[in-house]
Amino acid sequence: MPKLFRKNQIMNTFVKFILRVTACACCLLPSTASGQSTQTETNHFELAQRMLQDGAYANAAQEFKQFVINFPTSDRYPDALLRLGEAYAQSGQIRDAISTYQQFIDRYPGHLDAAKAMRAKAKALEDLGEYNKAGEAYQDVHSAYPEGEYAVQDLLSAGLDFHRSGHFAASESAFGLLIQQYPKSPLLNEAVYNLGRVLLDDRRTEEALIHLTAIVDFSGPSERKPDALLEIGKIALSRDDLQEANRIFDNLRTRFPKSSSAENAYLVLGSWYSAREDWAGAEATYRQATSNLPGNTRREQAVLGLAGALRKLEAMRHSNSTATFSVSTRRAHFMHTHASDTAGHSRISKITATPCRLSSASRNPIQTPM
Repeated sequence: MPKLFRKNQIMNTFVKFILRVTACACCLLPSTASGQSTQTETNHFELAQRMLQDGAYANAAQEFKQFVINFPTSDRYPDALLRLGEAYAQSGQIRDAISTYQQFIDRYPGHLDAAKAMRAKAKALEDLGEYNKAGEAYQDVHSAYPEGEYAVQDLLSAGLDFHRSGHFAASESAFGLLIQQYPKSPLLNEAVYNLGRVLLDDRRTEEALIHLTAIVDFSGPSERKPDALLEIGKIALSRDDLQEANRIFDNLRTRFPKSSSAENAYLVLGSWYSAREDWAGAEATYRQATSNLPGNTRREQAVLGLAGALRKLEAMRHSNSTATFSVSTRRAHFMHTHASDTAGHSRISKITATPCRLSSASRNPIQTPM
């Protein structure tokens, strides 16, 4: 009995131990699986992030796409979705980028990066050349975040994109809203200048002049002053007011001698002369440009313009020389022909006036033998 009791006691103890181990294992399994899942999720996200940072955009897009498929409930899902859009955009998959940004915007409208996603979508539309849609996208950002850090830039971008698309009314509205709502913004002059250009393209020249002149007369510094002067000079040329245009261009080159607009003034004037086939004026303007401009693309354009004007002038001189030679030749030919005709007439007169002396044979025709 004692041995049997002892044996049963040992068996019971072993069974209890096995049960405890099994229970512990059952308790630990969910926690271990969760830990492994979290670690896999972290590794996957960090791998994709490293690819994005290293410029391997196509590979990063694949990894982030796989992440959002495999971990739809992850806390990192919003970040992964936003970075997937960035990876698409950087790898040239613009349509996929736009779709992904829109998915983020729709799913997380209150997210801290929602405005960032909206701007990224607008930029992607610009990259596709869909400027009207891009302008609308920037307007949407401004409407959602009118007090945001980039609210003024959003309106400016909307106006520029609408202008590019030829939607002048929408562009004018965006710039006008910026001027009205943010009169103290550092971007105010940029908006006023671009509104002037919109009005010019919309053939509202007098209104455009008001805005462009306001930039020139602005008391503070503005990077747009030389650009505004150039546009005003172009308006004068469009009215064939060469004297006023030269006055404005001289003012531009005096006040802003190193600006690109001052350099472009030479090319604008040279082109104006060329369009009117005033090759002497074009030659003088381009020659002045080649003497004053630094070695850049604008100087190269001036050199080409000068060469073209010189060819035209040479062709004109050759044409005039040929015409003069032709007239001289015709005159000499006429004189020579006239002289020949006179001499011939004289000889004919002499022949006609001289008596005809017939030979004896002529006086006595040959008699045919009978």
